[in-house]
Amino acid sequence: FFHVIIPATIPYIFTGIRLAMGNSFMAIVGAEMIAANEGIGYLIWTSRLYFKTDWVFIGLISLGLMGFLTDRVIRSISSQALGRYGATTETRFGGR
Repeated sequence: FFHVIIPATIPYIFTGIRLAMGNSFMAIVGAEMIAANEGIGYLIWTSRLYFKTDWVFIGLISLGLMGFLTDRVIRSISSQALGRYGATTETRFGGR
């Protein structure tokens, strides 16, 4: 079981983690826009109300950077975990 099933599921587990992180970012920002008094979602929402478009873009860029860095960290961890079991995320043609 631990020699076949677990190593075979690791790529799917990390794909699920990456997808869940995107959904969680959307949920957190949405909740901050509705019911919080601080956070990036609150910053974007209040800046939109006061027509501070520069602050809206700062919030959006910081959200994008956080999402990108989180994805890179998860990819790094997954490549290390997959390498341990001899698996890879590469396709036959070299893409991802």
